[in-house]
Amino acid sequence: MADRLRPIPTPLSQHWRRVRYQLVPVVVFAAAVLGTGALWQRRASMPNAVGEVEAARIPVRSQYPGYLSKLKEPVKLFQRVEEGTVVAQLEDKSVQAALDALTKDVEALQAEVEATRARLQQEQAERGYDRLLEARRLALDVERTELVILDLQTRTASEKARLERYNKLLAQAQQLEEAHAASFQTVVDLTLERDRSDAIIRGTADQIEQAKLNLQAARDRLKAHPNADPLKDSTFLDPISRQREAQDKRRQELELRLKAMELQAPASGTICAILREPGQTVQAGEDILLIAPDRQTRIIAYVREDQRIQPAVGMEVVVRSRSSQRRMGRAEILSIGPQFEEVPPHQRRDPARLEWGLPVMITMPPDVHLMPGELVEIVFKSS
Repeated sequence: MADRLRPIPTPLSQHWRRVRYQLVPVVVFAAAVLGTGALWQRRASMPNAVGEVEAARIPVRSQYPGYLSKLKEPVKLFQRVEEGTVVAQLEDKSVQAALDALTKDVEALQAEVEATRARLQQEQAERGYDRLLEARRLALDVERTELVILDLQTRTASEKARLERYNKLLAQAQQLEEAHAASFQTVVDLTLERDRSDAIIRGTADQIEQAKLNLQAARDRLKAHPNADPLKDSTFLDPISRQREAQDKRRQELELRLKAMELQAPASGTICAILREPGQTVQAGEDILLIAPDRQTRIIAYVREDQRIQPAVGMEVVVRSRSSQRRMGRAEILSIGPQFEEVPPHQRRDPARLEWGLPVMITMPPDVHLMPGELVEIVFKSS
């Protein structure tokens, strides 16, 4: 009868208890090992090198000596500026004086041309109609019109300098008038001077266009003359032509110098250093301020002599930030230095010990935002 008794089944709770005691620890341990390995591979792997995001600084410097004048809106340290923004201004009084002197020289040359033209007319009156004299007169008319254009262009450049100065004085007077430090009549007078200068510039531009049409007509008349001798005409007018060409070169140089008085930001970024203040004298080629561009383009790292790494252009690397977020991205080697160099102290494993390494230029990872000058960890994937 005892053989017919059915065995008592093990309760499910007992089976579950056995699974928890025996299987679950093994599964948890295996998962922990795999997870730890994955995290170690992604986060805790030892870097091969320390890199530094290049902190580029673009200087703003003057091509000519002079002293800085105050801007309507002076730039400040750590101010962000856009490319092309005027960040400094050189005083242009010397250029204005040179333009005025050039205007006088052109007027003297015009007087010489008029005197030569009068002599030709007198010779024609004495000798009657002479084809050679007529050809010379036509060639002189061409040169005369060239001088008219040069004179108008010089006056325009000079007037533009005056207009710029009036705009600055007017802006300052308006600020002082708002602060009750200048009279309203001063603002009115400067406004009238500015408008008059602007009207002169616009009127001179129309005169230049008309003079260019007259010049083309004078050239056509000279070309149509049957006995015009270019060689003889050139010899006859050579002294005047050379002087005109020299004056035109001076005008072009002064216009370029006038444009160079306004110093513009070469790139969009943040002003990180102001080296000269308004009122100070600057020399040609001297830095006035420094701009840190918005986007850095490369990372500089060093491969040590004792590391078994053979860097190559195009090799993939992992760039890892040292911040608490541990940002990470992939990049590649852009170029490799030609020789070993001394590693900067802040990139050494021990700042007190000298180290030498091969400089490697690495691209910026596209999906990781890094600050200029920030130190990052570099892992070479092929190592």
